[in-house]
Amino acid sequence: MIKGWSNIVTFSCIVVAGIVEAAEQALKDAPKFAALFPHWLSGSFWNYVPLTLLVVGGTVWVLGKLTAKQIPRQSSPPEKTTGNWKPAWQRLQWATAERERLEGEVRKWKDMYTAENIEKTDFQKETARTKKHAEELEIKLSEATKPDTSLHTRTIATCDVLKEFVKEYGPKPDITQQLGESEDDHASRVIALYEWKGKMGADCRLRLSDSVRRMRDEIQVRYGMAEGPLDKAIELAESQLCEPQFVEEIRKHLWKCAFTMT
Repeated sequence: MIKGWSNIVTFSCIVVAGIVEAAEQALKDAPKFAALFPHWLSGSFWNYVPLTLLVVGGTVWVLGKLTAKQIPRQSSPPEKTTGNWKPAWQRLQWATAERERLEGEVRKWKDMYTAENIEKTDFQKETARTKKHAEELEIKLSEATKPDTSLHTRTIATCDVLKEFVKEYGPKPDITQQLGESEDDHASRVIALYEWKGKMGADCRLRLSDSVRRMRDEIQVRYGMAEGPLDKAIELAESQLCEPQFVEEIRKHLWKCAFTMT
């Protein structure tokens, strides 16, 4: 179906031009038949009629297109078809319901996004707290397992070493002359005792002298404690007349210093 006045005029001009051209050609091919019509129907001006109609139709079509662009067409109301057409109130009701549905979807996705972000933030915070707590425990564990190198602890450790040294040599041998013992046997046991004392003194100098003397000097430097009996016990323990009681005397004075430190 042709719509628009310009299209109708143009189409009409084309149809009329075609009819005129066909009729003119038919009259030229049948001169006897043409003689039956009036003279003006077979005039030469009919040759220009198709061209004129085509020019007029083209001009009208161009003017119609230009006019259609300048004047916006109003939207035609929806055709009332049996299946698709609905009243305006129903379309408005449907649009309102659709808008409410879309708004609900938007709220739903917004709530989901917010909840996900909150959960992610909480997880990050909990991870940070756990990491910090783990670092604190690691520091505490490192401090707990770190060997105690304080002077108090080293003094007690030296006392333990002295105790093991005395235990290793045992009590001082008894050289009391037994009933019925000969002078030679008694003299042999006396010599053996002095050899035992000399060996114990040499071993004390070899294993304990350096650490004990450094411990004594450090105590005096840091705490100002100078024990005269301690110095005397060290000299006796390092001599050829060393006895367990001298080593025990050293241990007793070091324990006294350790107790004073606390």
